[in-house]
Amino acid sequence: MKKQIFSKAFTVFLVISFLFLNASGIFVNQAQALDPTGTIIVNKFNDENADGVWDDGEMLIVGWPVFISPEGSKDIIEPDSATNGSVFNNVPVGSYYICEETKDGWENTKPGKEAHSWGDDKMAVCYGPEALTEGQTIEVSFGNHLIEEEIVEEEEEAVEEEEEEIPETTTTTAVADTEQTTTTTVAVQVTTTVAESALEEDELVEEDLEEIEEDKEEPYDWTWVLIVALLIVGGALLFSKK
Repeated sequence: MKKQIFSKAFTVFLVISFLFLNASGIFVNQAQALDPTGTIIVNKFNDENADGVWDDGEMLIVGWPVFISPEGSKDIIEPDSATNGSVFNNVPVGSYYICEETKDGWENTKPGKEAHSWGDDKMAVCYGPEALTEGQTIEVSFGNHLIEEEIVEEEEEAVEEEEEEIPETTTTTAVADTEQTTTTTVAVQVTTTVAESALEEDELVEEDLEEIEEDKEEPYDWTWVLIVALLIVGGALLFSKK
């Protein structure tokens, strides 16, 4: 009797436990985990020479937004990790677009396709659709070339060419010649002005000396004035006595 009661209680416990675990989704998740899956790996590299080939020495780019999307859908699946490449684990088998988002100042060199709108706010370049089978690993690489750096280099080369056409030594010489010419002109003007002033002063001195010499050469003769005065006085006295 006790065994029957224990058996019924244990059966009820198992049923309740199964219902609880099923409600929690554990069995569902386990069932889903048993579905066939595969892996997708995305690499990004800096295509320095823009040839679309991942050459030795070209660095891996990390942190670049990539995603996959099932064929016939605009849903986006983000990668599980992005250390040395972006990895999508346990991807259900099917066909997928494998995409990277575009960035200003960069051009896609691999696969070299034209970017197109993906959703409301994304522009993307994609492989695919690529068929993923059970246990398969699909690995793709995106190459991007920094075009802003080329623009800067071209501008620097243009500046260097202009500097070569008009060397600094020529400019310096021209400035030096100008300064020398200006200095010489000013010196000549100053010398001329001083010479003219000195000449004018010499002329004034000569005129003064001439006047002094004339005064010395022709002194006024007061003797005749005295004689005339004495004659006048003497005549007056003579006529008065008569």
